[in-house]
Amino acid sequence: GRRQRVRTTDGRFRLDRVEPGRYTVSARTPAGRGAAEAVVTAGGTVEVAIALAGDATIRGRVLDAAGRPLASASILNLPGTPGDEHGSFSFDGPPAMTDADGRFEITVAPGAWRLIALAGGAPSDLGYTVTVSAGQVVDAGDLRAGPMTPPGPPRDGGP
Repeated sequence: GRRQRVRTTDGRFRLDRVEPGRYTVSARTPAGRGAAEAVVTAGGTVEVAIALAGDATIRGRVLDAAGRPLASASILNLPGTPGDEHGSFSFDGPPAMTDADGRFEITVAPGAWRLIALAGGAPSDLGYTVTVSAGQVVDAGDLRAGPMTPPGPPRDGGP
């Protein structure tokens, strides 16, 4: 589908000359993110209200197979629920990176996520799937990079 970005300071926006059809309108702010559906008819005007849900944070440290910190690795969060083996994702800016000690912090929307690391151009499974809720901060602890495997059931992010 076609995407159009609009930046505003007050949360209001207007899109002109939109073809009739069904659209998903999404918003992302420092307060959170949300989406709503809009159905546009020929010559019509549609007002859309989007409820925002606060983001969650996942922190941890990535270690290589020998147990050494994995520095400068990209951390990717793949959407999914237990049993999902295929899916798609898109980047909205650069991915989170591990520091010299392998530590990372990634901001995600509420939901189920599987974390992988990209280092040296190859993906590594971190063996970590978690379900998070709005405002939650989860410490994933030490995660060992390994070969890619199908996802397992999510861990409860806890309080």
